[in-house]
Amino acid sequence: MDPAETMQAVIQSKGMQPERSVRRNTRWLRFAMLVWLLSMLVVQGGGAPSAQRRQTQLDWESGALKLTATDVVRSVRAYLSDANDMRRYYAYASALLGRPYYGYYVRSAESWQQQFRAGTKPPSDDSALVCPMRPLVPYRDYLIEYPPGVLLVTVPPALLLPSGDYGDAYDLLFLIEMIVTMGVSIQLALRLRRHLPKLARSELRFDAAMWWACAIGCFALGTVVTHRFDPVVALLLVGLALAVFDSRWFLSGVLLSLATICKGVPLLLAPLWLWFLWVRTAEQTAAERFSALGRVVLGGLLCGLAFVIPLYISSGLSMLDALRYHGERPLQLESTGAALLGTLQALYPGTLRSTVSYGSANVVTIGSSLIGLEWMLLRMQGPAVLAGLIGTLSYCSYRRRSMDSLNQEAMTAELVLRSVCLLMVVFMVSGRVFSPQYLTWIIPLGIFLSLRVSTGLTALFLLLLALSQIIVSALGGPMLQIRAWAFGILLARNLLLFVWGVRLLRARISRAS
Repeated sequence: MDPAETMQAVIQSKGMQPERSVRRNTRWLRFAMLVWLLSMLVVQGGGAPSAQRRQTQLDWESGALKLTATDVVRSVRAYLSDANDMRRYYAYASALLGRPYYGYYVRSAESWQQQFRAGTKPPSDDSALVCPMRPLVPYRDYLIEYPPGVLLVTVPPALLLPSGDYGDAYDLLFLIEMIVTMGVSIQLALRLRRHLPKLARSELRFDAAMWWACAIGCFALGTVVTHRFDPVVALLLVGLALAVFDSRWFLSGVLLSLATICKGVPLLLAPLWLWFLWVRTAEQTAAERFSALGRVVLGGLLCGLAFVIPLYISSGLSMLDALRYHGERPLQLESTGAALLGTLQALYPGTLRSTVSYGSANVVTIGSSLIGLEWMLLRMQGPAVLAGLIGTLSYCSYRRRSMDSLNQEAMTAELVLRSVCLLMVVFMVSGRVFSPQYLTWIIPLGIFLSLRVSTGLTALFLLLLALSQIIVSALGGPMLQIRAWAFGILLARNLLLFVWGVRLLRARISRAS
């Protein structure tokens, strides 16, 4: 009997018909994608309108809410409504377009500093409108606390709306934009597979597992996934990796520059990707290597100048106010520095207090007992990121020498992707600010790479996403009251996130071609 016929007979005897298996896996993949989409629409888009959210909050504080089905639904929808940042985006975009805007958000840097120094709490109702005589210029007429790339994703939804107070409609349009952005980033992350060592498992099964894990991960992290513009960063990180792996060097420079213009953080990855370019072109001539490098630099410069020149002409050096704004921030409540100081309250009670400023809850020291430690924690991000960059580059160079020469390029590509995740984690856990939405940046890459390593590592990452939402929703009060045990849980989350990044980098890479 022919070998092919023998194999077919064995398959049929075991009931393993390839066509049926493919159809079954395809249905399972489609079901997983549908579950992800429905969970995103229900959880991310299930929040209450602003007026209802404010009324529910007032009823909660006054004890008027009862354990009835109606009030339970109201409470859940109010919990799922996290629209403050989206209303800020809407105000920024409306002011730029010369339309009525929410005056609380459109203010100068000095106006914000006066509020912070006075300790004034944000208003419970931010819907007071200001009608401008002309379009306002960002950074010059009002502070935007983000890099200018944020306008690329926050202005388009406003253009679809008429002039006036349409904040709830803007929220819906922005949510749809971010859900689509996250979905595209997940799908593009799966396309990275063709550049990496091949796994033994079925591609359809892996794709289904990816969508299932992303559905769980987005649900676990909560509404911050799409109520901020951070899915754009996730998309650009994945798109940059695809461009580099496809040797599209000019596009790589454009995407790296665009990611930097949108958030700033991806610029830290430039040395890592340049190292990969250098080892990728090792067998080419010197002219070809420098040509590839030149195209990256050219793409980055052209994209950067397309933003910087108009911004400088319109705003001058006031565009640097956003950098000064963030440079003056205290330790945000969920940062590792705050976690360390808060945990030390078990030994040094009364040396820390909470404050609300810069759009977040923060901690500052009282007296001189911990002021030196606070000073160091505020400045540890630069050295930590530099050490992480040097360490990952050294580790990648060392590990590359022991790779199989027949599959070295694919294994190096996976190692670089893992290093991207670790460097993002180092930035998060070492900064003076660690907002939970930062984890959105690495959801597609983190889940994709974790699934390639093991189920346990994937479960750890999903647990960290869930723990982040629990910390925000359940431990925010105790941390504002400076409870050492709450900060201990926060410190454990940050340490576990770093452990996940290190384990991901050090895990075995498949040698299959």
